[in-house]
Amino acid sequence: STRDWSSDVCSSDLVLREGLRMVEQREAEDASRLEALRNAVNVGIADFNQERYATFDSAAQLRDHLASLASKTIQGE
Repeated sequence: STRDWSSDVCSSDLVLREGLRMVEQREAEDASRLEALRNAVNVGIADFNQERYATFDSAAQLRDHLASLASKTIQGE
């Protein structure tokens, strides 16, 4: 039997191109996540430097504070 090498090469080329496209897409998504993380860190550092933070004397106080924030967020406040 004779093989159609041209179709094998074409198929391989398509697979490689799709693989490259997926790698490039993943790299772009990773870069976007990294940028968002850096921005969040910068906001946190600025808040800390401006003393915009709360301290808690117990884990229960922290849980209550987080529950309050979650409730306000869900209610759209």
